[in-house]
Amino acid sequence: MQSPSTFHLETPGPDPKAAQISEQVTLLQKPKEGLLACPTGGPEISRRPWTAWALLAAAIISVSSAAVTFASMTEVPPVTLAAWRLQLTSFLLAPGAVYQYRHMPSDQRQQLLRSVPLMLASGTFLALHFACWVWSIDHTSLPHALLFVSSTPITVAAGMLLLRKPIFLGEVGGSLMALGGMIVLTHNTGKDQQVTIAGDLSALGAATFVIGYLSIGRMLRAWMPLYLYAAPVTGIAALLLSLAAIPISPARPFVMGTGGLVGWLLPKYLPRVLWLAVGPGIMGHTGLNAVLKYFPVLFISLAVTTEPAIGTLMGWVIGLVEAPTIWTWAGGTILLSATAVVTLAMHQRGHAASAKGNVLVHEEAAFPDIGYLQQVDLDMEQAHASSTPVR
Repeated sequence: MQSPSTFHLETPGPDPKAAQISEQVTLLQKPKEGLLACPTGGPEISRRPWTAWALLAAAIISVSSAAVTFASMTEVPPVTLAAWRLQLTSFLLAPGAVYQYRHMPSDQRQQLLRSVPLMLASGTFLALHFACWVWSIDHTSLPHALLFVSSTPITVAAGMLLLRKPIFLGEVGGSLMALGGMIVLTHNTGKDQQVTIAGDLSALGAATFVIGYLSIGRMLRAWMPLYLYAAPVTGIAALLLSLAAIPISPARPFVMGTGGLVGWLLPKYLPRVLWLAVGPGIMGHTGLNAVLKYFPVLFISLAVTTEPAIGTLMGWVIGLVEAPTIWTWAGGTILLSATAVVTLAMHQRGHAASAKGNVLVHEEAAFPDIGYLQQVDLDMEQAHASSTPVR
């Protein structure tokens, strides 16, 4: 009789495909650390390296400075000024796009061509966002323009509510709270000569149009390299604004000066437009994405809500704007608090969707096709995308 210690069964070798699926399931079933957990792990927020804090602060300050820089050039027609900003940004992004296209596989190049209609739509949304945003700075107070343009998370929640999409109670409550803050802000109309309802609505329109740009961007950036998305879309927006500036401003093509489509080349404007392109346009966005390695998405999203306060303080310090009225302080506090509430609720909804996705993977682990996981990841990033400023 064979000893049990030497008895063995002939078993087939491991299936590499099954092992890969098992590994994916194991990784996805790791316990979550909560909404404030950093995706890359690491120490608590209080123990992040000082360089990460410095980069986050620099990114937020860069983004917050955009409105002040635009407001310093009110003699330039708004649509022309918006075109200047995107013209220079697209030039700076172009070399990266050329490099990435040259190293792109042929199958992805075909996919890129098929994505042209979506990129055209994204560029149109970006152009509308900047046109409304810069126009609002000329037609309402700087605090109002900053507060309304930063309300994108609220417009996302309101849109989901109107479309009867699944939504958390916190998003509903935050949206109602924001409505109250907007009513308080508009009460200031007439008392403050700088404030107009048209300007406030234009800033709110900018917050709404950027949703289309961000939504298409999340879809295409799932596979498309950064510069190959950003450069063409920014170029499309710059072209549309340049064409619109000719009859609206009216701007003159190839003319230097306030009314020229390339007037930003003048020494008077070049430093400020260059800062708009490099500071808020590249340093701000790149910095916010870079610190995702050190901070959780929710923390960054909430930090970005300080943009209206920082931008207003900058404008007041350099003498561009007067001190905000009591109505602006009250309405602004309510609106910023509502934005934070909605952002938090969005992250909770994304966190719940991610947890539900883990259960689905566990139940369907035997099937290799789990492409829907990408959508779960996008749900987790929704609040970060909707609260990331595009200035």
